[in-house]
Amino acid sequence: MDSFQDGVNGYFDTEDQLSRYLLDRAADYASTAHAEKKSINTRTEAEARRERIRETFLSAIGGLPARSTDRSADTIGHIEREGFSIEHLVFESRPNFHVTANCYVPDDDGPHPGILFLCGHLESPKSDPLNQQACAELALNGFVVLILDPLCQGERTQYRDPDSGEAIVSGGGGTFPHIYAGQKCSIAGWNLARYMIADAQRALDVLEQRSDVDDGRLGVTGTSGGGTQTLYLGLVDDRIDVAAPCCAVSERYEQFKTGNRTHAEQAITGSVAHGIDYDDYLAALAPRPVCVGAAASDRYFPIEGFMRL
Repeated sequence: MDSFQDGVNGYFDTEDQLSRYLLDRAADYASTAHAEKKSINTRTEAEARRERIRETFLSAIGGLPARSTDRSADTIGHIEREGFSIEHLVFESRPNFHVTANCYVPDDDGPHPGILFLCGHLESPKSDPLNQQACAELALNGFVVLILDPLCQGERTQYRDPDSGEAIVSGGGGTFPHIYAGQKCSIAGWNLARYMIADAQRALDVLEQRSDVDDGRLGVTGTSGGGTQTLYLGLVDDRIDVAAPCCAVSERYEQFKTGNRTHAEQAITGSVAHGIDYDDYLAALAPRPVCVGAAASDRYFPIEGFMRL
């Protein structure tokens, strides 16, 4: 029996009733999913589950839109640094749907392994000092690194007043514009994730076609929202050779217990009912190597949930 239905002396606690009900349901579904996973004994069974997860995920987000057939990128700026340079790029992920990016390039000719650097919820992600530092250090260690602005962030801000240019929806490092865009996508039967994945796949096109990149050594990494994008890309795109999602992996039930908000692209319809958890995203990358980063204190991806996976 649901705990919220248990009355004491004729009284019922109606505060937070829906949240407690949904948490109970999530616990039931999680238990069923755990039992299913423990029953897997063969590679064939594991691959069948992985394919079911991939198909369910793609159906839930409305499939992936067709990518632009133009695989080129326009270089609109160039900065020289000691040991590497930075190219300012613009490319289309769909016809007339533009993505802004920076590419960190080591000084020698290569070919180098390529890293797609996907960003979390920051107002100006690709120009964030810590993100810049990470990309620079990767370039100095011999990687070509492509970092892009997610939708509603950086140079890709959305929902501005046509007269004043002021943001109509802003805040949360892109969180609230994502919620706003996510509502529109949901009404249309899609999820914002489909467009973010399309951007990432198109960025991977740009990276792998470069003459200074070894297209047989392509990796993807990101933190928080960028880590979520890393997991999604690894699930749907077999070109990824290695992945490093950071602060983006936890048991979904433990996430629910925190009561924190989530982002539109992370709210995949039916995930709980279909038993899709973060370990499924990781398993989809097998046998490719994966390095998972987790923080001891993370309000959105609690360490307790990471340790349980």
